[in-house]
Amino acid sequence: MKERRSFAEFFGLRRNLVILLVAIFAIGAGEELWMRFIPKYLQALGATVFVIGTFDALRTLLGAVYAYPGGIVVDRWGFRFAFVAFNLLSIVGYAVVLFLPNWGAVICATFLFLSWTCFSLPASFSLIAETLEANRHSMGIGMQSVIKRLPIMIAPFLGGVLIDHFGMIEGVRIGLAASIVISSATIARRCTSNGLKSRPKSRATSARRGPSSSVNAW
Repeated sequence: MKERRSFAEFFGLRRNLVILLVAIFAIGAGEELWMRFIPKYLQALGATVFVIGTFDALRTLLGAVYAYPGGIVVDRWGFRFAFVAFNLLSIVGYAVVLFLPNWGAVICATFLFLSWTCFSLPASFSLIAETLEANRHSMGIGMQSVIKRLPIMIAPFLGGVLIDHFGMIEGVRIGLAASIVISSATIARRCTSNGLKSRPKSRATSARRGPSSSVNAW
């Protein structure tokens, strides 16, 4: 028990941070089943090279810009609201791509299914700052980076197996269905978890009470 506690302390694995990291891994794994294959999916749907390039440019742009409204929502309404709201928007985007196999629908749905990016990046950094002591921030950010990249290494292989077996269009659609199921299950689990509070504690309060008081901030 003592060794387990020391291990968790070394890697900055506080309870509320672990909840977020598990969500990042689960939702990221669902997305990476199909996200890396969207250019080929667009091509299979008849999109031109210009459209495929536009999607990639749009994805990069939104991945950067969306972090700002994500941080505002987290700061103003708390982690629970942001988690549920951005996941619901992403699920709507997944559903649009799943049920409307058209390259135009994919481009439009990009604004929705990238919503998870709004939440995960600013929420991770905010929660690390509130939960961990100042000398543990680097370890917390390192753990977040590792967890965020694990699905990128694992899920595309599984997605490739699906596509190889079912074909490009059907394989991507199966991956989208899996994303909807995983995201919905994660929302349900987090909403019923006692570790997910409606509002984050202020940093001033955390600083006055010490690092241990912010453990249940999420």
